Formats: sequence, C-alpha cells, structure tokens
Amino acid sequence: MTAEIAVLNFHGVAMAADSAVSIGSNKVYNSANKLFALSKKHPVGIMIYGNAQMMSVPWETLIKSYRSTLKNKKYKKLKDYGDSFIEYLTKTRDIGLENEELYLNITISRVVKNLREAVEQAVGEGFRATPTLTNIEIQRIISATILANSSQLIGRDKLIKIDAQWINELVGTINSTVDSFIAASFENIALSTKEKKLILDACISEVCLSEFSPSHSGIVISGFGNDEIYPSLISYEIEWRINKFLKFRISNQQHINVSSGASIVPFAQREMVDTFIEGTDRRLVDYINSRISEVFNDLPNTMLEGTSVRASSKNLALLKSNGLAIAKKLAQEIREVQNINFVNPVLDSVAALPLDELASMAHTLINMTSFKRRVSLNTESVGGPIDVAVISKGDGFIWINRKHYFKPELNQHYFVNNS
Repeated sequence: MTAEIAVLNFHGVAMAADSAVSIGSNKVYNSANKLFALSKKHPVGIMIYGNAQMMSVPWETLIKSYRSTLKNKKYKKLKDYGDSFIEYLTKTRDIGLENEELYLNITISRVVKNLREAVEQAVGEGFRATPTLTNIEIQRIISATILANSSQLIGRDKLIKIDAQWINELVGTINSTVDSFIAASFENIALSTKEKKLILDACISEVCLSEFSPSHSGIVISGFGNDEIYPSLISYEIEWRINKFLKFRISNQQHINVSSGASIVPFAQREMVDTFIEGTDRRLVDYINSRISEVFNDLPNTMLEGTSVRASSKNLALLKSNGLAIAKKLAQEIREVQNINFVNPVLDSVAALPLDELASMAHTLINMTSFKRRVSLNTESVGGPIDVAVISKGDGFIWINRKHYFKPELNQHYFVNNS
C-alpha cells in the first residue's frame, strides 16, 4: 500500500508520496520511487500507487521511457498529457507479447483452478449426502457445477469498449492455453465439448470484466498544460494491455479556477487526510448514516411493539418511507456541517498558501498517515522517506524532498547526463 497526496491552489500543485512498497503480505521495503517528473521541459508531474508494475514492467521504466519519447513536445491542456501517456501505454513495445501471455496465463490458471475446486467441493458434498453415487450421478454434479459457476462468471458486466473482433482475437490467443490448463486441472475428469466451451467463455469473461481487480495500478498526473494558467489533476486506474487494448478508466479530475481556488486530493490510504479535512474519519460518518437509516427503517415496528396499536401495511410502508427520508435529510445535514465547519475553512486557507507552504502541507499529511500506521498494530504499509515536488507555471517541476538509492556526491555524471 501507499499514501500519496496532491494539494492544488492558484500558485501551483504540491505532490507528495511515501516510499513503502509491500512484498507479499508482511514484507515492506521503504525505498520505492512513486513520484516523477513526466516531462523534463514542462510543468507536469506523475505519481503511481497500487501495483508498482504494469504487467510485470515497472512503472518507473514505463514513465521514463515515455518521458524520453516526449522530449520537448508540449500540450495545450493537462488532460492532453494524460491522453498522450495512455496512448503510449496502448502502443508501446516495452510491454511485449510475453508480458501479455504471462498475464493471460495467470488469469486463466486462476479461473480453471477455482472451477476445479468448486467441482471437488460439490462432488465431496454429494458423496457425504449419498455415499453410493454412481459415475453418471457424479458426472451430472460435475456438469451442473461447471454450468452454474461458469454462468455466474459469464453473467458479470463486461467492458463496454471491447468489440466482437477483439473478442475473436482473444479467443484465438487463449484457446490452446485454456485447453492445456483444463487438461492439467481436470486430468481424471472427462469434460464434454460444451463444458470446455463454458470454461473458455468464463476465462474470456474474467479478462473482459468491467470491474477492476485489487491488483490494478493508479496513476496521477498533475500540473499545467501550455495554455492553462491554473493547475489541474487527472488520475487513472489501469489494469492491463492486451492485443492493443488498454483497460483503464479516469478515477478523478480536479481543476483550479476562479470559483474553486483549492483542492486536496489523497490517494490509496487516505483515512488520516480525510479526518484532517472533514473533521472526522469518513468511515465513522458512513457508519452513523448507515445506522440512522436502519433505525428509522425499523422505527415503526419498534415503536408499536408491545402496544395495542395496530397499523395497516399501507401505513407501515408510509412510515418507513418517511423515516428513510428523515435519515437521508440527517445525512445531508451532517455533510453540510462538515463542509461549513471543517472542509471549507481548510480549503479557504489552502487557496492562499504560497508554494513552500503547499509542499510543507503535503509532506505533513503523508507523515500523519505514516505515523498512524507506525503506532497501530497493522503492517507499516506507509513509511520511509517522503518525496515532495512542487509544480508551478513559471518554475516548472521542482523537487523539495527527493531520495536517491545512491550517494549523489559519488555520481555527478548522473546529474550531468540528466541536466
């Protein structure tokens, strides 16, 4: 996990990121680079969170490779930089066919393995219920289990931008691979052509799923386009690139303008930043609102319990509807109180901060999250040196804090080559 933040106002944007990277479930290293200049010539920065790799290629490699192709080119709007980077990811040869094959193999293996485990569980339950199951009955259980589980996978929402031609290409790419995994996982079970087709369709569905897996990556691009006087931010969630199609979506956009002079945008582990901005932990507010809705939904029955009063089903439904309306209004009022007493004063203050104070604020908010993780019993998934950069229209991308994995005084050639 990680913690990152971008703080924007009229003067520019401060971006900050911790250095923790998790390996497995317990091992954490505090040396990862997550903040970079997207262009060496223009005021644009980029941060990464979530998965540190894009289909086994480190994001740092992809970002620096893109930066070398960008050279002196500039775009009118910040979003144009985002579009350009997305286009690069869609077409780059840095992500090769072997990377795509590895991703597909892992996905197919997971689907086939889960289906095999579901079949084993169903057959085991069948034997516990009827110890004298015949081979025909066992085969029926297997067929029914594959049908039920595959249909559930196939029935999920798919990416809407994928067309039939791309699907046909994917089938041609993975058909033999699916057959190989089926043969290995179901080696003692004879499957019909229909059942193998269901498994193939389930694998295709898993790849084309509109929902993003927990292992996806996030990228944040912020700064100025050439025609922009105020900074803006755009963030994406990205999962894979297969057959020249990139699975991505825009997750956030922020624009500073005369009517919105400041913005604080946290990413990944954001609970401490939310608490600072909103006056309380967002999870607590969500719990309170949820409990209020539940209480008002049950209130008519609770109030009438033990009394001689009897309400018709029509009146009970009306009372519940009115109660939920009151609960919704209370939630809105809580949000308004937060905005008036906490959110708006903080944003009004941030709008007036000079660049050095923007950087200090970004650093402090990340440090708060790191401190909270350090004193809690959870894994210290936020920590290490905090990299901070400030981006302004006039000065461009300026490092405030930056770690190196080497001693700068011993590697002056690095700075000469990159100056």
